[in-house]
Amino acid sequence: MKPKKDNLGETYIRPYKKSELALLYNPYTTPRSAVQTMMRWIKTNKVLWEKLIAIGFNSHRQTLFGCEVELIYRYIGKP
Repeated sequence: MKPKKDNLGETYIRPYKKSELALLYNPYTTPRSAVQTMMRWIKTNKVLWEKLIAIGFNSHRQTLFGCEVELIYRYIGKP
């Protein structure tokens, strides 16, 4: 599934299932592997990890809220 884009070609910031967003970053792998890779990126980026925890991020939750996706885009980049 391709990310929805606005008229300027920008990816929408919206809630995502964790596997859905992870597969946008790692499209040629399994959903499980993609999530593991994305979570490794998030946890090794100390600033991102601290900001996510500060807004109530739960690594066991399967859904990412829009505010969490926005931080991921800011620190990792858009897929």
